[in-house]
Amino acid sequence: MILELLINLFFGIVTLLLSLIPKIELPQGFISFFGDASYLISFASYFLPISTILACIGVIFIVDNIKLLMSIFNWIISKIPTIS
Repeated sequence: MILELLINLFFGIVTLLLSLIPKIELPQGFISFFGDASYLISFASYFLPISTILACIGVIFIVDNIKLLMSIFNWIISKIPTIS
């Protein structure tokens, strides 16, 4: 009975937090954008394979995130008084 009360309390808090997230409404032309983008990508696939394009985008994403994490780490290290 106590366990049930704790579980209901936990799920109530989670439901409350999830209800605070607003609903996202997409514009009318948003779905048609994917059709247009896939049409353009199909032309690009004549010159480069899609797997190569995705690999390049993945590498760029990883490098940018590593640079961000390194700058955050360096900022934290610079806030330590004994380390210059």
